[in-house]
Amino acid sequence: MEFNADLVAVSVTGSDALINALHKLQAADQAWQTALSVAQTEVDAGKRLSDLFNAQNITMEAMRRVLDDPQYGLPPAADDAESAAAHRVFTESMARPPQMWATHPANRDREENAKARYIAAEIDARSAWEVFAEAEALRTKISAGFYNGEKHDELEAVGEDDAVMRHFSHSSLNPQYRGNYLNRDVMRNFSSLAELLDCGSLEASAAQSLSKVYPLELKEQLAAARSLESEISTLKALMSGELKPSGGVIRHRGEELQKADIPQVLDQLATERTELTKALKEHDASCHRAHLQAAADIGRGWDDYLHGLLGLLHSCEHLAAVVRNEQALLGNTWAVITADGQIGFFEKRRILNVARAVDERMFEVSAGMLHLQLTDKLITALGVEDWKEQCPQLALPEVDKKNWIEWCPAAHERLDGIAGLLEYMSALLLEDVIVTEQYLAQSVQQPDAVDNTVQAPAAGVAPYHYPVLLPGDEHQLQSKLDLWNRFQLAHGFMPTLARLFVAGAIVGGTVYGGWVIA
Repeated sequence: MEFNADLVAVSVTGSDALINALHKLQAADQAWQTALSVAQTEVDAGKRLSDLFNAQNITMEAMRRVLDDPQYGLPPAADDAESAAAHRVFTESMARPPQMWATHPANRDREENAKARYIAAEIDARSAWEVFAEAEALRTKISAGFYNGEKHDELEAVGEDDAVMRHFSHSSLNPQYRGNYLNRDVMRNFSSLAELLDCGSLEASAAQSLSKVYPLELKEQLAAARSLESEISTLKALMSGELKPSGGVIRHRGEELQKADIPQVLDQLATERTELTKALKEHDASCHRAHLQAAADIGRGWDDYLHGLLGLLHSCEHLAAVVRNEQALLGNTWAVITADGQIGFFEKRRILNVARAVDERMFEVSAGMLHLQLTDKLITALGVEDWKEQCPQLALPEVDKKNWIEWCPAAHERLDGIAGLLEYMSALLLEDVIVTEQYLAQSVQQPDAVDNTVQAPAAGVAPYHYPVLLPGDEHQLQSKLDLWNRFQLAHGFMPTLARLFVAGAIVGGTVYGGWVIA
């Protein structure tokens, strides 16, 4: 049905307009989510954005700058009019549909369908808002709907340009880093700071080592990693049934797959991801080691300071990931056992076991957090006076058969707060790492441009021991109800049939018993 609808659109606008719009939507999805995140940040500061759609457009421009890619979000054009029919915007690696069309066929399949009989037509480059009367007022009205109506007027209106630019003003998002720190927890791939210091490579001098960091090919590696993650998530969604293949046919990299083939393909993609992750990991290590090499040459305490920052960043990123992992497990288990509205003996035992395991894991997290020795800059940013006294803890009574119904929601909320704080600390530490490394690189490469007498601040210290969570080691969450819950809810053909059979047996037995008694 989607393919036929696409052909109707093609008959009106030509073969390229629809496909180019699909390509733009992939970047637009991410820009919209970022715009909403910016809006939430502003709300926390007592401010609001009047036009979220303008914030989305500004975000797109900012992303092009951060990724050092002027063509980000723009469909690649054909070389000339003669090659337009054969030109393809989407590659044969499976492109997941935009979020708003998640149940539609893969974009590559839709492009092949739209260009099977190519119709050339000029694309109207004007904004889609041109078709609306009083578009600006409409955008403002829709944007206002995203805010709490009672508090909307209490929030101070702020310009979208200023808000988005604040979001992208971090030093880590400078184009020179090729997007390396955009939505990446760079320390998560290392089991310890010691492993980072053993990875990568150094040249004979700090100047030589620094000249090799953040090369142009890094941008291509990061793009390949994002594409590979999209392929893996799409195939997993197809395997779980979250996505439905058009016409029952799964296509991946130009080949048709059966659902039973997906695990094998995922294994192959996992191997590719491992190799790509290793390359990025080696680069990350080389970058930080090059700056540590520069710090050792400069002296004045900068070696200890940067080493301490990297240790704190490693611990906070891993601690945040551990807490989010436990929160996801607790929330997932709660959702599964309460799905049918009835909680039996085994389900109660299951949630108790999970809750106790979460409590035990959080004891390790709390111990690690208490032993963080923060830098003065971080203490000031957090507004704390005594970290050991003010360090957040789960701090709930021991969970048992009587209090678990109250304990689980309370724990879930506190886990969210602790993880949010650790993520905020990670962002502050990353910013300090980048600013410090910029100073060190400049001190080596342009010594006359900086003050070479500045002493390093007092170094922070990471805990000696804290739980870590490497990517891929997360809890396996239950995505489907078990047979008993499906029976209770009559989800699926066989559970429905079984429930009808049981109901029929009960009714039949009752009728038969009444007949015998009569």
